[in-house]
Amino acid sequence: MLNRYQWWKNLIVVGILLVGMLYAIPNLFGEDPAVQISQQRGGEVDETELRSVQAALDRGGVATKSLESSDGRLLVRFASTDDQLEAADLIKEALGPRYTVALNLASSTPGALESLNALPMNLGLDLRGGAVCGEQSMIMGGQLVYIQFNGFCTYLLAYAPVG
Repeated sequence: MLNRYQWWKNLIVVGILLVGMLYAIPNLFGEDPAVQISQQRGGEVDETELRSVQAALDRGGVATKSLESSDGRLLVRFASTDDQLEAADLIKEALGPRYTVALNLASSTPGALESLNALPMNLGLDLRGGAVCGEQSMIMGGQLVYIQFNGFCTYLLAYAPVG
């Protein structure tokens, strides 16, 4: 087979393909069910809250994958969504109303890839948690029309003047 291109051009193509594959790998790792805990007034979650969360989960018999504290928030990872839902209720009872306890999906990309800023691609508007659909909304004198499909809302911007 005859190669019509110079060796350095082929090397550039191979290099670009390797870098592209490196940055596509994080999409293969998926996400872990998680609970994110933060203070409502912008304060930081410290070691005492971490210990009380761990104690509440131990009392409830819920196994965790990991507990991480970063940016003043606490992220608790679980193996299944059933554990996640049970843990959210236990954590809300243990910490009280001063803390926001949110269900989340946390990326399970290894730290080596995250250090290269190789993160999974977000697929746009994520409606896995559902969406609240209104009857209709007014947009600049027009109507926002929606179709409800399997519990999710798909918005069609049918810009029809009202009246």
